[in-house]
Amino acid sequence: KSVYIFKGEGSSDYVPKIPKMPAPPPRPEKPPVSPSYPPETKKDFTSKAENVHRVANRLGWASTDDPDDTIKALTKEAEKMKENVYKYLESLAKLGKDFCHKENPSCIKCPMKEGCKYRATPSQKKGLFTRK
Repeated sequence: KSVYIFKGEGSSDYVPKIPKMPAPPPRPEKPPVSPSYPPETKKDFTSKAENVHRVANRLGWASTDDPDDTIKALTKEAEKMKENVYKYLESLAKLGKDFCHKENPSCIKCPMKEGCKYRATPSQKKGLFTRK
């Protein structure tokens, strides 16, 4: 193959062939709707107050029937200890979400298992690793 080199300032008839970009796909007019969960696979979305209530009662830190009463009692205790109330309650909510589930809690992995009154009572647990 040979190459022709243009010298000088004259114009050339050479036009490079640049492919055209395809047009972008059309945007949908309505935003996509997130799929709803079927009833059998719907996740258990419990509130933070319910998680705090469950954990505090299982640990033996509270013995109330109402999550709001539990929150009020724990808030007073956190203030007595000069703890940040939000962080205190948030850590209990996270503990309830990650380990202390309503059904089949992960007592073996829980960081509070040593002082937990719920773990000491085998009659309430359900699942593979129940004590008899």
